[in-house]
Amino acid sequence: MRKYGTFEQVGTIGNLPADDHYISTLPGDIVLYNHNQIVIFYDENAYHYTRLGRIIGKSKEEFYQLLGKEDILLTIYIN
Repeated sequence: MRKYGTFEQVGTIGNLPADDHYISTLPGDIVLYNHNQIVIFYDENAYHYTRLGRIIGKSKEEFYQLLGKEDILLTIYIN
């Protein structure tokens, strides 16, 4: 994933079905953007996204430490 702006990490995930709504995001929110981009927020934003999930138990500062300084590699495991 690559840093984008000053509030999110964005990575290509492939074309998925979407149900976009205008939402406000918080640090830890995971959304789908444009049917093919997965986004994890380390700060707030508002736009048309499909909400996928949320990482809980971390502060805004902890999310910035994890996601805000450089590009990351995200691995998703599905049971």
